[in-house]
Amino acid sequence: RIHKSPFGEYWIWMGDAWRVLCGHYGSFPRSALSAVANTDHQVFTFTCHRDGLVSINAHANLGTASANQYMYVVIKLNGVASAVHTGYAHTSGIVLAGSTSHIVPMVAGDIVTVEVKSSVNATVNHGVGLSYVD
Repeated sequence: RIHKSPFGEYWIWMGDAWRVLCGHYGSFPRSALSAVANTDHQVFTFTCHRDGLVSINAHANLGTASANQYMYVVIKLNGVASAVHTGYAHTSGIVLAGSTSHIVPMVAGDIVTVEVKSSVNATVNHGVGLSYVD
């Protein structure tokens, strides 16, 4: 037997207990942000609805960069930075991208936020994937 919860999780009956078969909340639709240089921009927030291990994957890119530009992607748990990735462009003409992932035990009510920041005014493309991994 498989049950789909209102939160988008698929549970399977294992004969003596329900287990999460898939708790994927999706690679959230990729979108773009007009980012002001050196400013933190929140691109995602999620409130955990139950206890469990949560896998968080976040990515962003600036497109073609110039030398010495940078960007970063930060995952915060309850307001505290938990995983950070900074990307630097050492030469011009490359795609400046950043991605970071984190698996962390969470309890109901915990809040995940993802922020991006770039060294220049730019259009930042970003996306976040989130799933329970129990």
